[in-house]
Amino acid sequence: MLPQHTLSIGINRPPEADDAAFEADQTAIRADLETLKGLVEALSTSPGYPEAQP
Repeated sequence: MLPQHTLSIGINRPPEADDAAFEADQTAIRADLETLKGLVEALSTSPGYPEAQP
């Protein structure tokens, strides 16, 4: 079984950021985290990852 980890991210809203700019930042960060999740999941099931060995 693969170890489970948690990643916490805080998004700070600068005082000068309007709603649209802050929402755009959130959308970009969410997309980056989804990409990171896919990469980590792909690597964790690759043959070179020790826990992935039968």
